[in-house]
Amino acid sequence: MKHKITLLFFVLSFSISQAQWAWVQKADYGGTKVSDASCFYIGKNAYVGTGNADGTNTKQFWMYNTVTDTWTQKSDYLGTARRNTSAFALGRKGFICNGYSGSPSTRLYEYDTLTNVWTQKANYGGGSREGTVSFALKGLGYTGLGNDANGFKQDFWAFDTTNNTWTQKANFGGTARSRATAFFIGDRAFVVTGNDGGMKNDCWAYDAASNTWSSKAKFPGVKREDATAFAFLGKGYVGTGVDSLGLYKKDFWAYDTTSNSWTQIADLTGVGRKGAFAFATDSNGYVGTGVDAIAYYHVDFWQLKNVTSITETISEKTVVNIYPNPVRDIATISISNTNECVFTLYTLQGKEIQQLIVNGGKATFNKNNIAVGVYMYTLSQKNNKSVSGKLIISE
Repeated sequence: MKHKITLLFFVLSFSISQAQWAWVQKADYGGTKVSDASCFYIGKNAYVGTGNADGTNTKQFWMYNTVTDTWTQKSDYLGTARRNTSAFALGRKGFICNGYSGSPSTRLYEYDTLTNVWTQKANYGGGSREGTVSFALKGLGYTGLGNDANGFKQDFWAFDTTNNTWTQKANFGGTARSRATAFFIGDRAFVVTGNDGGMKNDCWAYDAASNTWSSKAKFPGVKREDATAFAFLGKGYVGTGVDSLGLYKKDFWAYDTTSNSWTQIADLTGVGRKGAFAFATDSNGYVGTGVDAIAYYHVDFWQLKNVTSITETISEKTVVNIYPNPVRDIATISISNTNECVFTLYTLQGKEIQQLIVNGGKATFNKNNIAVGVYMYTLSQKNNKSVSGKLIISE
């Protein structure tokens, strides 16, 4: 007897207690191949710029629309071309701070997303440096750590846009370092990994209300620098970077602030890398560009999705049938919407197994050499609308 799975509207035909993650490739970064760029997120758009463009510092600056999956070039960064900057966003404005442009910099520049205009603001309170981390909490922009010609730094400073002034805050709770990464949740920021003369895996939380740092559970991945981080739905995510052996990483880990614990999730698809940019929307994380172990600079761009909790539909009246399910050899994928879709099969750990195009409303799935077991799938269109489900492979 043949079994059929039908997905209609927002109905999902399965339930799994633990989130399953998958990386979905999005439109390549609009600029040239780059690492060590800065990124901030405002509204539905991410803004990415500066960086090391295949060995040359750059002023390029681009906007990514998360709804349309498109990149648009914006006014070049106002300062001297540079890399290893850090960035934060306050209101409709983004800020890029410090960096390396032949020497460490003290400059801060503001970008207005409505006027597409850059303005120089008060120089960073801690002086010239590169490799800083930045985040925004309670209406202030925070920047700290990094290094200058004299070594690593431990101080943190807050920027007030109203007064255009910097105020020194409590020193970082860990050792002075550069090339750490950070994410923020609510009124707390979390600074993870970095290099203080050796690679680090400690994690520290900053409470803006009390201006204090506290030690948290160590990042369980290999000690590293130049990692990426972002946060959404109450959890932080940290991955990529390079370790003390020069191995470029693509593992990712989720941090739960409630239990103070880390859980490994799906590796970033593609090669290990350092110097990638990252940001998050309310429900997804994004990672792009960076440089790999053979000094190849990248433009690829990826979205982290929880494939067990997708609540979008391909269209309001789309019905998806996959039969038979379980699959012994071949199954038919039938979609009432005839627009082109992409069918992607994943393991429960989020590893991509197979991908095929569904054209004209129908396609044939062949299990080939896929092992017996339970798998997740997504069906998505170019407009980023998708449905997901469970597919069982049988003997």
